[in-house]
Amino acid sequence: RRCPHLAQVARRLEPRQRGDLVELQPQPLQRRAAALSPPGMALPVVKLGVLLLKTMVKPVAKRVKARAAESESFRGYCVSLGQVVNTATARVSALAAGGKLKSVRPLSETQAVNLGAEVVGEGLVLSVGVGAVLFEYNRKERESEAGKAKKEALLAAQRSVLAARFEDVERRMYRIERLLEKELERQ
Repeated sequence: RRCPHLAQVARRLEPRQRGDLVELQPQPLQRRAAALSPPGMALPVVKLGVLLLKTMVKPVAKRVKARAAESESFRGYCVSLGQVVNTATARVSALAAGGKLKSVRPLSETQAVNLGAEVVGEGLVLSVGVGAVLFEYNRKERESEAGKAKKEALLAAQRSVLAARFEDVERRMYRIERLLEKELERQ
């Protein structure tokens, strides 16, 4: 039930006092969601770039394999790497079968060079893939942090607007109570 005195007091308030209330206008849900999300085309472009990069690395890996046969120092590195990979593969296979391995027959130099060059080429492709995954992970983290910061800023702004609105309402209530008391004293 409304108090008739309250309506009279509210009419007596100056327009300036009634109009100084800070309005809180919530954003529509779509606009808020769009402000917090990254552009729609960013993800497919990044994935396409990673795929293109991995595709470009494969010919480089083939060239590395071919270079292993030409360069004497690189050939020595590939032979060593091929022998290590052969030994590790044989040991893991023996352990998986449940037996013990006494010795591993070394590969011929050509086989060791091919295996070492293959490992270097695949390592190159793998490192590009891992780099792309790390890049994507870091990009998502930055976007997530930026979205959280934006959301926190929005909440802080809304809190300050609500606090100002609450103070304004309290001031108005105080004025209305004083005017109501004066009105009641006159009667």
